[in-house]
Amino acid sequence: MITDDDEKNIFFGKNDSSDTEKGFGIKNTNDKSTAEVRNQRNDKIDNAEAKSEIKENESVTPAIPIKTKIFSEPMNLAESESKDVLSKNPQTDKNDYMVSQNNHDMSLTDDKNVESQLKTSKEYFSANSQSSLKTVSNEAADNAEQSKVTDFLSAVFSQNPIFVLMLGLGPALAVTTKLTNGIGLGIIVLLITLVSNVIISALRNFIPAKIRLLFYFTIMGSIASVVIIFVKAFLPDLANSLGIFLPLTAVSSVIFERAENFACRKKIVNTVLNCAGTGIGFMFVLILISFIREFFGTLQLDFSDFGCGVYGFDKISICGIPIYEYATIFVLPTGAFITLGILFAVKQAIQNHFDKDIED
Repeated sequence: MITDDDEKNIFFGKNDSSDTEKGFGIKNTNDKSTAEVRNQRNDKIDNAEAKSEIKENESVTPAIPIKTKIFSEPMNLAESESKDVLSKNPQTDKNDYMVSQNNHDMSLTDDKNVESQLKTSKEYFSANSQSSLKTVSNEAADNAEQSKVTDFLSAVFSQNPIFVLMLGLGPALAVTTKLTNGIGLGIIVLLITLVSNVIISALRNFIPAKIRLLFYFTIMGSIASVVIIFVKAFLPDLANSLGIFLPLTAVSSVIFERAENFACRKKIVNTVLNCAGTGIGFMFVLILISFIREFFGTLQLDFSDFGCGVYGFDKISICGIPIYEYATIFVLPTGAFITLGILFAVKQAIQNHFDKDIED
């Protein structure tokens, strides 16, 4: 071994013969240079310093082994940062590590709180969405029912074929000399309108647009022919009273208008209600005009076409004083225009009255 004194002698250039006797391997002939001795000394000093540093690190911070698993879940951000810091700088203070660990725990609790809030919000929104869907479905059902009712009522009043749309004025002026004519023609138009438009509504998706008019008139003519055959077979007097207007129902503007504007666009249920309302509204106006013309024109109501008798008066009197006998003008074509004009005026007055009430 080389002692400190030997190192000093070698460093300061003191070579003694006793050096070889002590077995240092250094001869007076300078077989080994002073540079090699210096290198050995530096290696010794470095090893001593490294040992002292390792002891100090073990006393300050315990070594934290970092275990990794293949295909394991990735470490959280806070844990990875803290372990990287400790592995790179072993002299990190314990307080810094504890602060980082506390921050990591706080972040975990925050994440849990956020997850719980998200769950509660999802449950809240799911409950609200279910309730809103129920309310929407209920409102849709109510609106559907209201639309059906409005389809019927609008066809009777707001879209009346005679008073509003001005359709079917020919038979309304020509065949309304008798009440039975108005009832019979109204029922015939109602049946043809209802059956033909239901068929058109059922086949609306299969009718080509270019030939739809031909298809409409074919169905209307077929249904009208069947109805006319039954009328002539069971009510021949009514068929004679209606004359040419009975076969003209096959091309009635009332029926065609409902087919073009409603049946080809709506479902069967809505079509049934709307066409029934159209037929009832048309029949109501025919009956009203026929009653006014026959009663005020003859003071009688003749139901012989239906197999019944004739009912009426010779004259109308109060306390034995005749006040009205009859006015033949109502039976004439002029009476038809007068009656229709009076009814138009009454209808417009009633409508204006209701419109004022709505505005007020």
